[in-house]
Amino acid sequence: MDGTAIYRDERHETYYARIPFDQRDPVLTVLLSLVARTTDRDRLELAPLTDVVDPDALERFVAHWADSGTDDEPVARLSFTYEGCDVTISASGEIVVSPVDGVSPPE
Repeated sequence: MDGTAIYRDERHETYYARIPFDQRDPVLTVLLSLVARTTDRDRLELAPLTDVVDPDALERFVAHWADSGTDDEPVARLSFTYEGCDVTISASGEIVVSPVDGVSPPE
C-alpha cells in the first residue's frame, strides 16, 4: 500500500485510512489490511469479502468520486459488518474499521 497511510485510535481500537485519489491503492487492499490489523489476523485468514459485499461495487463507489473532478466533499457512505468489525467506506476514500462491541471475529 504505497499511497495510503493507516492510523489507529488506541482509545477506540479503531483504524482509519484515507485513500488519496492521485495515488489510489485498491479499496479492497486497504480494507482487508485494516480488518486484519483490527482483528489481529493475517489477511489470508479472513473470510471472503464477497460473502458480505460486492468488491467491484466498492471500487466503483470510490472511483466515481475520484473521476468526477469535483472538489466537493462527497457525503455518500457505505457501512457493513465484516469479520466482527464495523466497516464504513466514504466516497471520499476514507475507510474506518472498528471492532463490534461484544462480538468476536469468526475463527
